[in-house]
Amino acid sequence: MRVCHRPSGCIVLMAGRMLIRVEIAFVSQDDPESLGDRIKESVGMIVGRQAIEEFRVRSMPLDPKKKDHLRPVD
Repeated sequence: MRVCHRPSGCIVLMAGRMLIRVEIAFVSQDDPESLGDRIKESVGMIVGRQAIEEFRVRSMPLDPKKKDHLRPVD
C-alpha cells in the first residue's frame, strides 16, 4: 500500500495496480470516431498512453429513420 499526499491535505491510501473502467454516454452531432480519438488522447494524458488497456467507441443514431429510404418490394 502507498500513501499519496494530495494538495488538499488529504492522505489517500492506495493499493497496488487496479483496472479502472469508466463509462460515459452523451449526445452529440460530431463524428463519433473523431470524438473517440479526442477522448482517448485526453485519457492518455491523464494516465499515460501505455496504461490504456482497452478503448472502445460505440454510437447509436437517435433520430428516427425516414421511410422514404426504402425501395418498394415487388
